[in-house]
Amino acid sequence: MKAALIVLLLAVSALSQDPPVVYDWIQEGSYFKLYSMYLEDFIREHPKTLVVIYDSSPHSQAVLDEIESVHDKLAQKGIKLSLAKLFHGDAERHIITWNVHHFPHLRLFVGEDVYIDLNMYPSSDNVFNELTRVLAAEDTITEIATPEDKAAFLKEPVAFYLRFPEAKRELIYFLEKIQQLDSKIKVYYTHKPELDPFKAVKPEDMVVGIRRNFDDPTKFISSESRLDRNAILSFYHAYRQPDVHSLDEDLLYAILSKKIRTVVFFEDEERPERVANFKRLAFQYKNEFMFVIAKPNSPAGSELREFARVDTEGGDVARILVFREKDVLTYPVGITSFGDMDHALTLFNKGALEQISDGPFIDGEL
Repeated sequence: MKAALIVLLLAVSALSQDPPVVYDWIQEGSYFKLYSMYLEDFIREHPKTLVVIYDSSPHSQAVLDEIESVHDKLAQKGIKLSLAKLFHGDAERHIITWNVHHFPHLRLFVGEDVYIDLNMYPSSDNVFNELTRVLAAEDTITEIATPEDKAAFLKEPVAFYLRFPEAKRELIYFLEKIQQLDSKIKVYYTHKPELDPFKAVKPEDMVVGIRRNFDDPTKFISSESRLDRNAILSFYHAYRQPDVHSLDEDLLYAILSKKIRTVVFFEDEERPERVANFKRLAFQYKNEFMFVIAKPNSPAGSELREFARVDTEGGDVARILVFREKDVLTYPVGITSFGDMDHALTLFNKGALEQISDGPFIDGEL
């Protein structure tokens, strides 16, 4: 009798539990149409996804159409990827947390909520090349298990690092996904405090760090409890590349061919305080723009001045460059103070900064 009662209670308990949530995603062509509240659930079920936040402009629609053709080309190469679109009016929370102010905005997830933003102009070639680069990349990471491994890390020009307790070995897969984002930044890890290259030897700590050959050569954070996956990934994105790039011919070609949204400062070497303010601005906004310092009289600087619609001699001028279908739009940036610079970018992000003029013709696809 007692056994029968236990079986009955278990059956009642099972019936009273909430059924598992089953999501019936709406599909429109190659895209899953999402709403903000379900994005995390969708990414859990579809870890490799390109998410497009879009508006109602013809430009957004043209990009959505182009990306469908990219999706088909990837499938022909055997690369699996889900496409999802999220209307900007349904994405307020993500617009804030992703610092998204320009549409369409493209974020590629590769697994474990690891992502990279595609900030170049979304032509089919640009998107296809970037997706192929990431999704076909190797994901092999290196364990620091010996002093020789530690020495190898310390010789890397740019390398990312995580120390974590061996009980958290599930983080290895997370690090493999980070490795996929950029093959030039090698990912290392260890469980042994005595082999920590940053000499953060408290055994209970997790340590995230990066070794690099630009700006400050090393950055790291040591914490027992505050380094969750979001913090680790945010650290990676914050320090994996310089805040400000120096213009040369190769960078000029990348900006013009990929049509990268750029803020350029034509440097007047007699006013170093303005360069310092520009670098401070870059740290704040570098996930939205590429920040470039140009020597105004160099060959690359002279060519970029034409695209930036700068008709004065010398330096000490800043511009925002935004590429469209076949032209480049230019916007002025005040440079007297950091407040002026920040105000210009704030107005631009609100769509309230007045455009100077259309720039020169740029051959494009869209």
